[in-house]
Amino acid sequence: MHKIYRKYMSSEQAIKRAQKKYESKFSSIKLRIPRDEMDEIRKYVADKGETMNAFVHRLIKEEMKRNP
Repeated sequence: MHKIYRKYMSSEQAIKRAQKKYESKFSSIKLRIPRDEMDEIRKYVADKGETMNAFVHRLIKEEMKRNP
C-alpha cells in the first residue's frame, strides 16, 4: 500500500508567496529627495489625508492628463 504524502507550506512561506504574487502586479519608482524637503512633503501629504504613494500617483496622472 502506498502512503500519500502532502507537502504543507508554513504560514510564513504562504505569506511570502502571496506578497510576491501581489507585488508582481506593480512596478516601482525610486525617488531621491533631500531630507529637509521630504519632511515638508510628508507633512503636506499627511495634512491632505493621502498616502505618499497615492499623492505621487495622482500628480503623475494629472500631469499626463494636462500634457498628453
